[in-house]
Amino acid sequence: ALIRRGQIQGVKLRTGVVVPRLITAENTVTGVETRAGVFRASAVVLATGGRSCRALGSTGAGLSMAQQAGHTLVKLLPALVPLVVGETWVSRLAGVSLSEARIDIHLPRQTRIGVPGNILFTHRGLSGPAVLDVSGDIASLLEKHQTVPVRLSLLAGVSPSDWEVVFDQWREEAGRKKIANLLDWKLPASLARVICDHVGGLEATTASSLSRDQRQQLIKMLTAL
Repeated sequence: ALIRRGQIQGVKLRTGVVVPRLITAENTVTGVETRAGVFRASAVVLATGGRSCRALGSTGAGLSMAQQAGHTLVKLLPALVPLVVGETWVSRLAGVSLSEARIDIHLPRQTRIGVPGNILFTHRGLSGPAVLDVSGDIASLLEKHQTVPVRLSLLAGVSPSDWEVVFDQWREEAGRKKIANLLDWKLPASLARVICDHVGGLEATTASSLSRDQRQQLIKMLTAL
């Protein structure tokens, strides 16, 4: 529809033409210089995108042209991007998502509390809407810190004291069931297994035989992974 309307209006469409710079005169943009020649114009719309994906053409060339027109640039940082994490165990969970989780940036004096929402584990780290929401903040912090620790609450709004109640109920009502199987009621099975592996010694542990120390380790992983 856009192309048809352009044709009606007499628009000339040129593709595959590289534009290295703008032509300016007396603080006014008067056209563009291309490798196919110079094109004069009474106005130029600069709509090139950023530099997020060179393979798709967003090389950042438009930013230098914006500077040619007198604009100043702030430091460019990635945002709305997945996170790469240092832990290797996340690759075991690639494709697993949590629909009601929460991610928090865990640094002193970091005012952003956190973001609830969907979190997706990937081969290299974390993605999903909640992660994308905080990725810009994390990119900014990575300018000052070598790494930025984050914590996940696997069920947003379920506090450590809430989990204490859950474990008490399991001990009373499902004491013979294995903890790993009970966690499957709340979490994806693969994630429950990873958590149990981290705590260690829970393969055959039942709700009634879970030690106080094991319970505390589990609660920490469930609320501040």
